[in-house]
Amino acid sequence: MNNFKKVGLSALAGSLAAFSAQAAEVSWSGDSTVAYTDNESNSSAANSALNTALSADTGLSVSASGELDNGWTISTAMDTGTNNTVSSAQLTIGLGDMGTVQFNQVAGAFTNGIDDKLPTAYEETNDGSEHSAKGHSVGSHSTSGSISYKTPSFGVGGASIQAMVDYDPSASTANSGNGSPSSSTATVGSALATGLTIDTGVGLVIYAAREVINSDHVGATKSDAEAVGIQAVFTMGQISAGWGEWYDNAADGGNDYSMEAWSASFTVNDNLSISYGEMDDTRHQTAGTADITAQIKAINIAYSMGSMALKFKNTDTSRANFGAVTLDQERNELAVSFSF
Repeated sequence: MNNFKKVGLSALAGSLAAFSAQAAEVSWSGDSTVAYTDNESNSSAANSALNTALSADTGLSVSASGELDNGWTISTAMDTGTNNTVSSAQLTIGLGDMGTVQFNQVAGAFTNGIDDKLPTAYEETNDGSEHSAKGHSVGSHSTSGSISYKTPSFGVGGASIQAMVDYDPSASTANSGNGSPSSSTATVGSALATGLTIDTGVGLVIYAAREVINSDHVGATKSDAEAVGIQAVFTMGQISAGWGEWYDNAADGGNDYSMEAWSASFTVNDNLSISYGEMDDTRHQTAGTADITAQIKAINIAYSMGSMALKFKNTDTSRANFGAVTLDQERNELAVSFSF
């Protein structure tokens, strides 16, 4: 998205007032998307009626940034998504050679940002599917109302490595208002997520993440939850291919999940790109019955013309939400987006 308004503001205030700041810069940007979708599903009577839909969605983004006299940078950012509700908001402090600290109001934690890095021309494989993916939840429990730290990138031989950590004192809960205590469920404690990005320098990038959610459950079944994931993406020229595995071990004796996915994308030219991906999401039963695997296959095509883009996605889902083997869904989406 392109910035269309920049305004000089006065010095930053608040708790960092001890450091005088340079004039800040505010930028606005936005996008609008009109989409037509066709859906065929036999997973339920309600979903079978979702044959066609025409939608329009507008999002706005605002960011402000400034530099302190000691060389640190301060920036804030907020995005709106569906129905113009806030989908992401953070305060970021750049510490120069010491890395980056970020306070996450809504979404934006560093580890959650690498939950799915597989290549795609438009959307992630499971976007648009009626299946709610369970296997790759790593980072999602500490993404709001949390604090994050990311190291600078540092070289080891020909590789570049960057580490990150997120901490949320009240996992899986929304950010509390300024001065208001956070509330949580009776069985959820804090969450700690760690991540690592390794760029080998020869086209291969590896992403690894782990998140532990402490259980406050009282009883014999008390156990912490853990989510992990590892991905590898290789790019050579116009072709990019990736593979990933994720595991989600539930707290307090709940169902465990695992996921395996792969995708490949091809950049035809500066304007056109296509991709194909598959995702297997497995629920491991706790009562001795057989595991159930939902499978999603997706084709993405994107064609850009400056600030305008034409996008298409076909999603084919079997056993959505771990339903019967005979239940499936197919969804086609054609969208036109504009950025400004």
